[in-house]
Formats: sequence, C-alpha cells, structure tokens
Amino acid sequence: MPSSVKRGFVDTPRGQIHYATAGKGAPVLLLHQTPRSWDEYREVLPIIGERYRAIAMDTIGFGDSYKPKERGTIETYAGGVMDFLDSMSIERVSLVGHHTGGVVAVEVAATYPKRVRRKPQHARSGQECPRSCACEGAYMAGWESPSGRSITGL
Repeated sequence: MPSSVKRGFVDTPRGQIHYATAGKGAPVLLLHQTPRSWDEYREVLPIIGERYRAIAMDTIGFGDSYKPKERGTIETYAGGVMDFLDSMSIERVSLVGHHTGGVVAVEVAATYPKRVRRKPQHARSGQECPRSCACEGAYMAGWESPSGRSITGL
C-alpha cells in the first residue's frame, strides 16, 4: 500500500465502517463492487489524492466494515454511505462507483441530491448527464435508482 494512503474506522450509529484515504481537498468517495472492498481502489487512491481527498470505504457487509443484521440491499448500502458521510462530517461529496458501487451512487444521488457534488457522468461514454438531470451528483452507469427514484429531471 502506498505510504500516502491511510486506513481507519469510523463509528456510525449501526457499527464501524472501514475506509482508506489519501490527499486533501474536496472529498471524492469511491464505492466498490460487491463482493469486493476498498482494495479495489488501492492503486488509484493515491493518484486521485493528488488533487482531492480520495476516500474508499468498505460497503457495509463487506471488507472490514460491520455486517448488518438485515439483508443487504442497494438502499441499505446507500444508508451505510450516508451514515459514513455523517460520521465523517462530510456535507457534500463527489461519488465514484464501480458496478454495484455505481448503483449505490445512483441511489445516494437520487435520495440525497443536496449531499452530492458535480454533474453525473455516464461511465461508458464519459459524457455529462443531460441538462434535465438537476441533481449535482455521482459518476455512474445509469440514472435511475433501484428504489425507483429517478435522478433525471429531479
């Protein structure tokens, strides 16, 4: 692990969440695919950390984060993200998600649009989300959350 990467745990109302971080500045939260962990971003964390406060958390139920009692759903994973942000005193964040992490990012952006920064980007094309996408949000592969909340035209 590069020396610029620091690891830690944050206490949330439901349990401890593990994370790794590098850099300073505006926070960028990296969300991994399941069943992986923050380690998915091990190599890019210090690179992103050159310009931002890059944070890769272990999604609840994975890696070294607490294991919830209820069945894991995208909504519960998004709730874990919000618990993490609240416990870290992060008011607004840019989100980067890979695979399942992208879907969690969509759910967070759709449910808590005031907590996320930047216009969503389509992961395959790199193009900005259409102007009708009013939330300032996440980098993601799609624009509808699993709970049915659309971030297009919010």
